Amino acid sequence: ILIVDDDESTRKSLSLILNKKGFESVSAGSGKEALEEAGKGIFHIAILDVRMPDIEGFDLFKPLKSLHPDIDLILVTGFASVETAAQALHEGATAYITKPIQMEKLLKTISEITVKQRLIFEKQRIERDLIYERNLFNTFLENIPDAVYFKDRNARFVRVSESLAKLFGTTTVNIIGKTDRDFFPEDLAARKLQNDISMMESGTPIISKEEQDITNEDIHRWFSKTKLPWKDPDGSIIGMFGLSRDITARKAAEEALKEGERKYSEKLEHLVEDRTREVHQALSDTEQARDRIDGILKSVGEGIIVTD
Repeated sequence: ILIVDDDESTRKSLSLILNKKGFESVSAGSGKEALEEAGKGIFHIAILDVRMPDIEGFDLFKPLKSLHPDIDLILVTGFASVETAAQALHEGATAYITKPIQMEKLLKTISEITVKQRLIFEKQRIERDLIYERNLFNTFLENIPDAVYFKDRNARFVRVSESLAKLFGTTTVNIIGKTDRDFFPEDLAARKLQNDISMMESGTPIISKEEQDITNEDIHRWFSKTKLPWKDPDGSIIGMFGLSRDITARKAAEEALKEGERKYSEKLEHLVEDRTREVHQALSDTEQARDRIDGILKSVGEGIIVTD
């Protein structure tokens, strides 16, 4: 609290009482000194005497407000009049108090201002938090490569990512309020709608389910889909949200790998068959050679050699 009064005893009395009540206060004996002190710190309330030797209390309103836009001004005067009170309130004073100062009235005024300021500061904090969180969420939806969406209980889109809009070949604004029937063939859209409603009714999430969809260019693509119930703070399901990841390239790679494995397996089978035939032929040749050797040995034993 900034106390501005050219009467030293008044400054000391106010400072002493306010400090005992738990407030931090700074005193100034002139308008110039008040502006110097105001530039050094943060003030939420200023108690201003109307009549001072250099700058009147009214003339401090604008410079104090420029330094501290949210400051509340309490004007104090020993020359009470309806015109002065009206002027003070018109020019931005929060309250108008006459001298001699009734401390009970001043403390009540300060207490009311403090409560009001706390509510204002809390409201501003909440607004800042909401803006920050909204910016985070918008940044997420604008940049994530996966298709993200939120739907109400009737499966109407309420928020979507830029990537989903691109997949549908339109804008995010044009998707809001519509359903899958506006973007897919009827039979496919009907299945999607039934699946979404069933998930919302059961509350059971669907995690990484792989399905094939038709894009706006009539191209069949594979997606890994995750869907979860959207709940309000009381836990009631008010819709759903989901994420679809394009896995067409992965599926193509898997198919290519399977095809490669199939060809390798066939090649290996042919190789085994060839080697088996070679082994069988070698065994047959060996058997024939052994028979010939046996015949030669038998002829030698009989003293007769037979040649071709």
